[in-house]
Amino acid sequence: MSEIRVDNFKAEDGVSAPSFPNGIQVTGVVTATSLQTSVDFLDVGSNIKAGNTGILTVTQLDATKVSVAGTLTYEDVTNVDSIGVVTARTGLKVTSGEATVGSNIKLGNAGVITATSFHGSGASLTGIDATALKDPAGNVKIQAQASGAVHTGVSTFSGAITASGGVVGNVTGNVSGSAGSIDVATSSTNSTYYPVFADNNGSAKTISIDGGGNLQYNPSTNTFTAGTIRGAGTVEVHSYILDSAGDIGSGSNYINWSMTPGIDWNRCIWAHSGAHRASNDNHYYAGYAFNKGSGDVDQHMTGYGRAISATNHNQGWGATGTAMESNGSVMTGSAGTGCTFKVFSSSGGNSAPASDVGADHHCWVMFIHD
Repeated sequence: MSEIRVDNFKAEDGVSAPSFPNGIQVTGVVTATSLQTSVDFLDVGSNIKAGNTGILTVTQLDATKVSVAGTLTYEDVTNVDSIGVVTARTGLKVTSGEATVGSNIKLGNAGVITATSFHGSGASLTGIDATALKDPAGNVKIQAQASGAVHTGVSTFSGAITASGGVVGNVTGNVSGSAGSIDVATSSTNSTYYPVFADNNGSAKTISIDGGGNLQYNPSTNTFTAGTIRGAGTVEVHSYILDSAGDIGSGSNYINWSMTPGIDWNRCIWAHSGAHRASNDNHYYAGYAFNKGSGDVDQHMTGYGRAISATNHNQGWGATGTAMESNGSVMTGSAGTGCTFKVFSSSGGNSAPASDVGADHHCWVMFIHD
């Protein structure tokens, strides 16, 4: 092989660059002001191709700085790592997965944007129903209307609820919690109202009215109507008059009055005045017994003598007392339990009073709840 050593190649005119129609093979470094080729590309080793259309194909490009004055086109690039601002002229296309901006923003290819927070008025956002609030399943829970808002489901308020226009409609279900006071409107209408009352079922109090209409109030006439009023200081009196049946002799002869109190009572006062004709010139003893539904309990024994004129004249006596148990305690009883008050004679004759004017016996029983 021949060897030619030159410092410079020139064309025949001594000025222009020479041409090599059949090509040239150079071993070493070639320095050229410009390189023109009529072939598709110029191979530089096995990994670099310099195309005549301006495309440079390399397996790997290692450079401290690459400056591109025009457009840098990526084809079949898996990852683009850019420091600074990336301007996408015709948009950013994500065919799968999501585009991550920092650590808090994700742009999904399904149209979902996930961010830690959103800022701005949102005035330009479309496709958002600003009249409804939905739960995670997409069910409308609050729907705005021209007249207000419709709430579906349970509404929980941690603070106070202020309704300047009032609460209209029915409230169903249970209302829990407590209130120190409830402000209500006043009324003087001549109409029947039903007072409300609260039960005593623990910490929760249920407010109700008398469904039977027995408890009523008219604010115009100031009339309160109730079937029965019971409470501290309630008194119930039962009284009886008996005429031409005054025989209260010994043995099985006695007078027994029955009554049923309508209130629970913790005291009972009884009283009796009566007449009897003594058939013998002797002293007599009249007794009293009270039965609150569990058997007679002796109360009092009083004595009376014969008639002053003769044994065929009527004699009168009377007594008053508090119903007592056999152990000396004050007797108490319940509403609806029947009671009896008995008057009897423990000795002497037992002839009935003669026909006279007025009743032969009168008694009353007072049940007290205080």
